Amino acid sequence: MIYKNRFNGPPPANGPASEPNGPAISPPAEEPLISLGQMNFLFQVRTLWREMATWTRAYLISRFAGQGIAEYVFQRLYRLPRNFGDLMKLVYDDLIAEQYVQIISSQLVLTKEIIDAQIAGNIELVNEKVRQLYDRTEERSKFIASINPYWLEEDVRSLINTYHRYTLEEITTLLTGDYERNIDIYDRLLQHSDSIGNYFVEGLYNYLAYGTQRQ
Repeated sequence: MIYKNRFNGPPPANGPASEPNGPAISPPAEEPLISLGQMNFLFQVRTLWREMATWTRAYLISRFAGQGIAEYVFQRLYRLPRNFGDLMKLVYDDLIAEQYVQIISSQLVLTKEIIDAQIAGNIELVNEKVRQLYDRTEERSKFIASINPYWLEEDVRSLINTYHRYTLEEITTLLTGDYERNIDIYDRLLQHSDSIGNYFVEGLYNYLAYGTQRQ
């Protein structure tokens, strides 16, 4: 696990911070400061999960409605893993970032295949792809926990499995015409996406602030 400081300048050291027209302010010793670049990085990481839920829904609706834009929507969705990988390269080496890109990409492809198979009424294929989706969660949870001591395997597994469960319910309720429940499920999915984003941001903040020694 390799830390790379590719932000605009190093994180400011703990100590007095001077204001242009005021006295020096000493931040709490127990709360390390991070740079503006790191703050922007954390904000972008937090929004990626919500973007993934939003663009997955856009693909689902475009496929359900038979619109010709479905493949274009998926191409947009499929850009998100690369965006996330580029962010991860600010903290980890390129190999780790690329592994993460591949794992997320495979998740999105499986979700697409589940949607397509369910629309086609191929239940056997749906069940197989769902099994593969949850198998990938095990692989992903182990990998994520291995690169950051503040991300725990059981927490990651639970968060991602819940995300998958909401996504699958979203697909099913739309295709069965249970639109009121579909909207409710989508709302829960967005809230859960924010929870995942918060969890990953907290882990990255601690990693940047404290290093590899879990506090």
